[in-house]
Amino acid sequence: MLNIDVCTTHEGFLTLESGWRALSNQNGQSHFYTSFDWYQALFVCSSVPLENLKILCAYHGDELIGILPMCMGRRKLRFFDYRSLELIGSLYSPVRGGLARFGWEEKVGSAMAQFVRGPMAREWDLVFFDDLPSKDRMLDAFKDELGALGIIGMSEPRFPNIVLDLSRFDTSQSFYSALSRNLRRSLVRSEKKLTRDGGFYMAVYSLETCDVDHGMSMYNKVYGDSWKGEEADPCFHRKLAHYLARIGALRLFLLYYKKGEPHSGTSDLACNSFSQQGCVVPEGYNPVAARFVVVYKGKAYDLKTAYNKAFVEYSVGSLLMWFVLRYLLDVDHVSSLDFQKGSESFKLNFKGTLNDVRARYRGFNSCCMKGLVESHFEAHAIPFLRKIRHACQTTKCKQVEQR
Repeated sequence: MLNIDVCTTHEGFLTLESGWRALSNQNGQSHFYTSFDWYQALFVCSSVPLENLKILCAYHGDELIGILPMCMGRRKLRFFDYRSLELIGSLYSPVRGGLARFGWEEKVGSAMAQFVRGPMAREWDLVFFDDLPSKDRMLDAFKDELGALGIIGMSEPRFPNIVLDLSRFDTSQSFYSALSRNLRRSLVRSEKKLTRDGGFYMAVYSLETCDVDHGMSMYNKVYGDSWKGEEADPCFHRKLAHYLARIGALRLFLLYYKKGEPHSGTSDLACNSFSQQGCVVPEGYNPVAARFVVVYKGKAYDLKTAYNKAFVEYSVGSLLMWFVLRYLLDVDHVSSLDFQKGSESFKLNFKGTLNDVRARYRGFNSCCMKGLVESHFEAHAIPFLRKIRHACQTTKCKQVEQR
């Protein structure tokens, strides 16, 4: 028999730390985005405070064996404004979910669904889970149990997740040799262009002693000179960088460039010099490319990237990507690099492979009037309208053929 408890405050969340970490360690679940550290970062770094918490905790006796971090939000679909039950996250959460002890995933997921459909049934109209892994035993059991309890739910694919497996490479040199000949030639050409027209310097900021604030100012300068739009939460990544530096997880990489300055380092891509702590950058060098990376329990996560669009001919983004991988392999010895969202070509060029397709799940609560109306609309009206549209398209095609 499992007991389900609900945590509704940040103070209550903090009391879960030891149990949360023990559960992660016991399962070997070292994914950064299900860790206590990531959720604590959301609390302390987000400009908009996390409110209306509904963190479900499953206990077997006195032992915490499952966590589903949720909160209440608002969603507008068609004509109605819904009270939505959502997984805690932000725009910067590439995947969301929970934790359950190995072997208990289905029991925990089912028990939590029964609690959501039972004691919590009058509190929500819509379950809106975004950025879900396509396969998760606890979440799958949660959704299946909701369906068995009369909740009409639907899932839709959202975006691919590319991961680069580095576990089979001992050094960056062996990884470099495994890259395609075309990519290696492209990297050599990029470096030769930079060293012909000026000099470049690589730096990584990883500790609070590295002047992380200066590093983030340089990152923001690159971001402002790039093709990307304004950040939804401009202060989030600066605060996150300080938080990650305190726990030893920050890797902020910057490529600096000075036009007309001969490059003093070696031209061998496998041996270029790095400022290991990013504290001292030669005078006159300006940042032209940046990557914001997290290293957590032997795995790396590529959070943000940007480069100055005026330097696109030098392929500074690809060049920095190589130096990032070299550092992650030779210094951090990570087993993988998670590229988060999207399937841009450079991820595949650097031997990344499709790991998953993240999904969105919606389930409507038939215990509430809005949820009841929407569930009937989804179950009956939407299929009927699709049939009409299909019939109209078929008729139009026949008319074209007759002409």
